Amino acid sequence: MPDVIQAEIEDILGDQNIIWGELKGSTALATGAKGLIGSALARALRAGNKRYGLNINIVAHTRQTHGDIRSEFPMEVPPDYISHKLLRNGE
Repeated sequence: MPDVIQAEIEDILGDQNIIWGELKGSTALATGAKGLIGSALARALRAGNKRYGLNINIVAHTRQTHGDIRSEFPMEVPPDYISHKLLRNGE
């Protein structure tokens, strides 16, 4: 992983505005996980799991792996948190 990305993750992990303990044992759905924001979120959550032992179940959704999010997307456990990039009509 490039040093600049690792430095950003370290900044996120040390951010006092993020209450990591509230995420413990939760399920987080990140759509667009191959894109800039979705992949950064998934990496940060994974790093939080390792650093703080949070046991977050991270579901990284991509069109390539799961299809269009507007279609039925079955999950065994409903997510506690969802990060979704909204697109303008027609994109």
